[in-house]
Amino acid sequence: MSLAPLPPSALSFLDFYLPPKSHPNLFTTLTYAASLDSRISLGPGLRTTLSGPESKTMTHYLRSHHDAILVGAGTFVADNPGLNCQYPPADTKNALECSPLPVVLDPGFGIEITQQSKVLLNAAQGIGKYPVVLVSEDRYLAFPDKISKLKLLGVRVLTIHNLSSQTSRSKSWKLIQNTLQHELNVKSVMVEGGAEVINDLLLASHNEDATVNSVIITIAPVYLGKGGVQVAPSLPLDRLTNTKWESFGRDVVMVSGVR
Repeated sequence: MSLAPLPPSALSFLDFYLPPKSHPNLFTTLTYAASLDSRISLGPGLRTTLSGPESKTMTHYLRSHHDAILVGAGTFVADNPGLNCQYPPADTKNALECSPLPVVLDPGFGIEITQQSKVLLNAAQGIGKYPVVLVSEDRYLAFPDKISKLKLLGVRVLTIHNLSSQTSRSKSWKLIQNTLQHELNVKSVMVEGGAEVINDLLLASHNEDATVNSVIITIAPVYLGKGGVQVAPSLPLDRLTNTKWESFGRDVVMVSGVR
């Protein structure tokens, strides 16, 4: 895939919101593309392209600055994403070197990953990394055969310590972030979706059960309508700071810190 060039001001616009080279805790960036009515897809399970060429390039640029990229199981099934980086910075040799670790959040462990999954095809070609699936402790113990089969494909299944199927979704985010930082040695993670993951993370941030450091949202000039899947956390969140806006081709990108 050939990427469109970034706008001339893009790098300076984004720089303040990227993970610093040294950060004591896990740096979490929440980023996604949404319509004017705050929808991220036309309906549950429907892959919907919203980002224009320039903001799509921005996504790959952001991936090159994070250790890991996280998506929920629903997004993984609906989009079959590659979860690699196609924007190698000048100080890297190839796409594999700059690609983040793909992480699939699947506490219920219902996901099916096959050799034809794009993330595995990329890994086999050396243009992406093999993924990690995060599951709850009880589901991890319930499916040893499934874990063994995924291991043969190069997929690592990791339990989220102290997370069970009974743990509330907002409370689970602290446990997820602890697992990323301490079990996978991830210093920065880019959370891309889907709506359930985004809404739960925003709710956890509202309750201060989890930390979000940067929010980067692409706004596409389109309405998806009432049937679309909406980003709307169950409680208000008014902690965004240092907010800026920039045009990326037909889209507008908002960047913000979280105090």
